[in-house]
Amino acid sequence: MIITTKNINAPLVFVLALTVGHPTYAETFTIRAPMSDSISVWEDISTVEGDWTDVDGQRTCTSWSPTTSSVLLDESFIQSRDCEQLQEQEVTAEQEDSVSGETRTTTYTNERYVTETEVQDAIGTMSSWIFTDSEFTDWEYTGETEYSNWSPVSADQTTDYDQEGTYYIYKEQYEQQMQIYNSTGEIREYGSPILISSYDEEDAERSVTVTEGEWVYDGTYYDCGSWSDEDEDFETDETYYLHEKTCLWSNTRDWTHTSEDEVIYTYTEERTPSGTVYQYVQTYSCTSTASTEWGLQDIWDSCVERE
Repeated sequence: MIITTKNINAPLVFVLALTVGHPTYAETFTIRAPMSDSISVWEDISTVEGDWTDVDGQRTCTSWSPTTSSVLLDESFIQSRDCEQLQEQEVTAEQEDSVSGETRTTTYTNERYVTETEVQDAIGTMSSWIFTDSEFTDWEYTGETEYSNWSPVSADQTTDYDQEGTYYIYKEQYEQQMQIYNSTGEIREYGSPILISSYDEEDAERSVTVTEGEWVYDGTYYDCGSWSDEDEDFETDETYYLHEKTCLWSNTRDWTHTSEDEVIYTYTEERTPSGTVYQYVQTYSCTSTASTEWGLQDIWDSCVERE
């Protein structure tokens, strides 16, 4: 057997095993063919690339979305889809043989796929109940009214004054939602009537009279100091003993704001003056064991009421 090879330039060794003769008495021959150290390769020196062009018939697209059956009847909308297009590009190349240095001019073709999105106008075809204009009852006043946003603020006033505010007149009505079947025009009620509350708004004015009450003492003392010790001799049987101490007490007075005989605001003013409280201890007599070194309460504890 003769084996002929052409352009064997690679640094390789081919091993060929041949079986010759009868299958039972076959002989095997091994042929080794050493390759050269260099591979001849044509390499681009320069290229001129043409435009990418679509390849006819090589285009696949997804379905249009959304579908017309998913959009209400006669409703306009935009559909879109993605398409994959095969494109080709012709390249003219100046090439050089990597071993011999020989040059040549050749052409070849590049391929690629690009994805493009397309859009189009569409009209819906889906039949369904859809909401249409609701029906409303007439407004009815509830009888409830309210004044608000009075200015100036009453809490800041100590003399008669005028106020401006807002007058609210409350009202209500009912809404009945309605639906229409878009392919036939049939109309029906949807759900129960819905209560709607609202109000009319008007400007308001009023004059306010401020009344200042009298200071009132509630009879309570607190934060008192110690009783003074005015007794000169606790061993005598004097009928009266005079003691005094300094205390705090609370005074209050009420401020009342009225408009058209209606009280619209009140507050209580409080003050805490101090003063001296006098106490006369009468019909008490102290024993000879009393001492001015004691506190007054201790002295009283050692005294006994006269018969």
